Amino acid sequence: MLLLRSEGHPCRLLIVTSPPDLNSKHIENHWKKNLILCRISVDIYTILYYNRIRDMGTIRIICIILSLAVLPAVVYAADEARGDQSLDVLADDLKFQNGLGFLKIKKYDKALETFNEYLEIYYNGTHRHEVYRHIAEIYFNRMEYLKAVDKYRALYEEFSNTESGIEAYFNIGLCYIKMGNEKKAAEIFNDIVENHADSAYRQQAELQLSMIDILQE
Repeated sequence: MLLLRSEGHPCRLLIVTSPPDLNSKHIENHWKKNLILCRISVDIYTILYYNRIRDMGTIRIICIILSLAVLPAVVYAADEARGDQSLDVLADDLKFQNGLGFLKIKKYDKALETFNEYLEIYYNGTHRHEVYRHIAEIYFNRMEYLKAVDKYRALYEEFSNTESGIEAYFNIGLCYIKMGNEKKAAEIFNDIVENHADSAYRQQAELQLSMIDILQE
């Protein structure tokens, strides 16, 4: 196994292992695994750095220990479980936790960058609905309502049969109210009432429609 320094970050380490043999299928799986390990190492570095472990020597030592001790064990466990799946889950969760970490320390631009990377990389990720919601909420709180609508709509389209999706659809209506477009908001709330009768958001949609009627009197 080799530890290489990334050009993008002076202390970022990449884990590269030697291919097991020259079989094309093995090589493909091997380099896929290396790519996942590289993503994991990058996210570990990010977690360490933004949790105020700022000493570069300390970060290097921790990354080397993780690379030599922890990650090979994860790879072995993944192999035992027929498993790049285990690595995929670990990498997926680390990227998501990085985004949450940026939210916690109010670095919203970094959170947006991390969450958008998540959506690009993990198109079957277990946290996609949460990532969409966090991105939309950042834009909503910034009063960038059109951008919030885009993310809420993407969440609704991808998870339209879930309560998270219906919540996102309801929030699109709230965005339109914030933008002064009560007509568009009413269309969404009416659609929720008519087509999502079992959702907890039906009652909230009816309440919003009543408020719109009051405002228009």
